[in-house]
Amino acid sequence: MAAAVLTGIHQPVRRLKEDGRFFACTDFRRAGSKDEYYDIDFWLDEESGKISVGGVRVHKVPVLEDGSFIQMPRYSFDPKTFDVVP
Repeated sequence: MAAAVLTGIHQPVRRLKEDGRFFACTDFRRAGSKDEYYDIDFWLDEESGKISVGGVRVHKVPVLEDGSFIQMPRYSFDPKTFDVVP
């Protein structure tokens, strides 16, 4: 992936039912672009009161379609597999 700029974190953050890890979905814009966005997911581990990144996956990638960029999903989530963190 090219250099990218963090533009936002989706709310709410979620917690996976399977293993209790936190899950955060973020948006990054390709540096120098106005409309090429990547949706990048982070799995977060909590140990001793500290959170660290335990895994990263690119969820959506920018694809040029009819002259505009859209976000194309590479995988999907089952909403039954996580809880919303208040």
